[in-house]
Amino acid sequence: MATPELRAHLRIRSEGRAIVILPDDRRISARVRDISLGGAYLMVDASDRGAPPPEGVEVEVYLHHVGHAANAVTVQGTILRVAPAGDGFVVRFTPAASEPAAALHEAVVAEAERQGIAPARLHLRRARSSAITRVLAGVTKVAALLFAYAGVRVLFGWLDAVL
Repeated sequence: MATPELRAHLRIRSEGRAIVILPDDRRISARVRDISLGGAYLMVDASDRGAPPPEGVEVEVYLHHVGHAANAVTVQGTILRVAPAGDGFVVRFTPAASEPAAALHEAVVAEAERQGIAPARLHLRRARSSAITRVLAGVTKVAALLFAYAGVRVLFGWLDAVL
């Protein structure tokens, strides 16, 4: 059985480029394999494959040619996962000031439109994950009520035996 997709944003393929700036000022050149409003998967250029960046480190990502936008976009992010071979990694974008967020949104929308994807679909996944969250919350409430009912029955059984 397939695991349900819980991403907040639709991922789209990209032909963009990126430069990732690590806290020690090391720069990693990469190709943007896919991107969403929440993050990107970056494939490291062969010339920059050395020690992969550590997971959890905060980075600055300079995106260019994403959506073939005239302007480049610089966003803050965190390395979530590094591919076992060290040839790629996932960056989750950090919500930041409105200007970089707006520029990122514009670049991702341009990339989606270039591929024939309606911009409204970029947020489609959030509705699905919210629906799953509501269902799980309902199931949790029902389980709590059943547990409370069982506890009351045990309590009454104990009181009946003692008294």
